[in-house]
Amino acid sequence: MTVYKQLLQREENDNPIRVGVIGAGQMGTGMIAQIATIPGMCVTGISDINLEAAQQAAKDYKTSASKENNILVSKNFKEVIQSKDVEIIVDATGVPEVGAKIALETLLAKKHLVLLNVEIDITIGPLMHKLFSAADLIYTGSDGDEPAATLEMYEFAKSMGMEVLVVGKGKNNKLKIEANPDTAQAEADSKHMSSHMLAAFQDGTKTMAEMNLLSNAMGFIPDVVGMHGVKGDLDSVLKDLNL
Repeated sequence: MTVYKQLLQREENDNPIRVGVIGAGQMGTGMIAQIATIPGMCVTGISDINLEAAQQAAKDYKTSASKENNILVSKNFKEVIQSKDVEIIVDATGVPEVGAKIALETLLAKKHLVLLNVEIDITIGPLMHKLFSAADLIYTGSDGDEPAATLEMYEFAKSMGMEVLVVGKGKNNKLKIEANPDTAQAEADSKHMSSHMLAAFQDGTKTMAEMNLLSNAMGFIPDVVGMHGVKGDLDSVLKDLNL
């Protein structure tokens, strides 16, 4: 049975997956909005240190969702994790220290954890994976994010008997090595996002973190210490990536 059919089954049985989202920034609010249109899922808890952002995310969700349900909104992520109305937690904070606290609290609450926080996954992810697995709980990155999408393509190629030599990811905005929160502030304000996060996208930090995660998951190692970017196009890519 496909994932979609399993979701439809939960929808028909009036037993949706009850999701608590920690972090109501750009990534968190995007996921909350998406869940509003997915059968067999509902958001039942939202936490953010910016309570207004969490409240707005809940309001937008209720506007889009086809069914009404109660949503716990709190500045304290522990309240959402410990809520009896939440069965799975999504960490959308992007902050390693906070992510570690969320992971531990989720483990103690005996609930599953899905990450939109690659920063925590590249630091204590292997340890958390072992602890959650030992407790028969799911600890995973999010399908659709670059590391998961890359791993899916890798496994697809391997399932066809191919030898995979290189794994990488494209960058969808111009690389600005010198970027910092101050230089990114104006663009961040226009996009209603954190200037620290935008700077991490621009200067390659986020890309390096995601490739680090892939290295941990797959056993591949960087071909250059510190990683590097290859500039190419459709015509040059075979030569560019030829080992």
